[in-house]
Amino acid sequence: MTKSMTHAVTLSEAKELIRCLADAESVLLLSPPGVGKSEIVRQAATAAGLEVRSLLGTQIAPEDVSGVPKIIRERAVFCPPRILLPPDETPFCLFLDELPAAPPDVQKAFYSLLLERPLARIGCRAGRG
Repeated sequence: MTKSMTHAVTLSEAKELIRCLADAESVLLLSPPGVGKSEIVRQAATAAGLEVRSLLGTQIAPEDVSGVPKIIRERAVFCPPRILLPPDETPFCLFLDELPAAPPDVQKAFYSLLLERPLARIGCRAGRG
């Protein structure tokens, strides 16, 4: 079960939360454009020793997030796109940018990544080839 919390924080507090929680929890930052959210995410990931992989919600399609179906043992399984999987098993920070401005179908795909954290479960061995 996913437990969500909502708190107002400063950008420096957000940076520390991301650095500390990113390996175990999804963090959603909401604020007006231009206040520095993207830079804070990059700084926090760097401080945690993580590469940042960014998806810009206004410039992608839902299948760019959810992947395409592949039939395995008579069932459709969605294979994540390569941008979501690094070439090895090195952990990374997935930054979903411009979520509120994204089309509704892309928002749904983003929410699935945020709430279900499927990449954490499948690891980096899946989806290659």
